[in-house]
Amino acid sequence: MFARENYAVSSTLLYFGVLLLCCIQCQCKVCLTMDVRNVPRSMEKLRNCTEIQGNLMIVLMETVVDESAFDPYTFPELKKISGYLLFFRIRKLTSVAKLFPNLRVIGGSDTILDYSLIIYDMPDIKEVSLFILYNSIVAW
Repeated sequence: MFARENYAVSSTLLYFGVLLLCCIQCQCKVCLTMDVRNVPRSMEKLRNCTEIQGNLMIVLMETVVDESAFDPYTFPELKKISGYLLFFRIRKLTSVAKLFPNLRVIGGSDTILDYSLIIYDMPDIKEVSLFILYNSIVAW
């Protein structure tokens, strides 16, 4: 009788110990829909986001004069966007892959004309290269 109770207590403690360890190791931050606009430094609010529940709109950075303005901004911790990812009227941004090197999923729970990834009016873009993007799922 005591062996069974001790086993239940031990397994419960082990479960919570592993859960606590995972929480300590994972600096996860789930962010809500974000509207990043006008200047590259406004992208700082994406820092440490591992997932965006909603959409990410990076728009209207038309006064940027040098592509090095985007150099400090890379977000390797961002892995998933549940809605759409929109880039619109951004000057001097040459690579989406440098911004989001580990983006794996664009969920498509919300779309623009059935698209989850939209890149529009970006004359300086040279590469998208989201090689590890697993899927872009359109929700009907």
